[in-house]
Amino acid sequence: MQSGLAFDEDTILEEAKKYKTRAEWMKGSSKTYRFALAHGLADIATKHMTFVTEHGKWTKENIIQSAKQYIRQAEWRANESSAYAIAHRKGWLAAATAHMTKRRR
Repeated sequence: MQSGLAFDEDTILEEAKKYKTRAEWMKGSSKTYRFALAHGLADIATKHMTFVTEHGKWTKENIIQSAKQYIRQAEWRANESSAYAIAHRKGWLAAATAHMTKRRR
C-alpha cells in the first residue's frame, strides 16, 4: 500500500539512529530531517540524541540571569537579542520578564 509520502516512519527512525545530534542529522541527511520535522516525527526520532544547548550558552537559567540585568523588556531585547529570541521561542519569556516593569502606552 502506498501512502504518497516520500518516507515512512521506520525509514526516518533508522536514518536518525545514524546520528548523535540533530545538527549532525541535518547535515548528513537534510531531507529525512526536514521530513521528520514536517510530519511530527522529530521528537520520537531524536530521543537517543545528545541535547546540545542552543548556541552553547542559553539555558533557561542563563536567560533569566541575562534578563535580570534589565528593567524593561525592550531594553533587554535590544541588548541581548539572542537571549530574548530563544526565550520567546522556548516559551520562557514570562519567567524571564516577571521582574520587569510593564509599561503601557
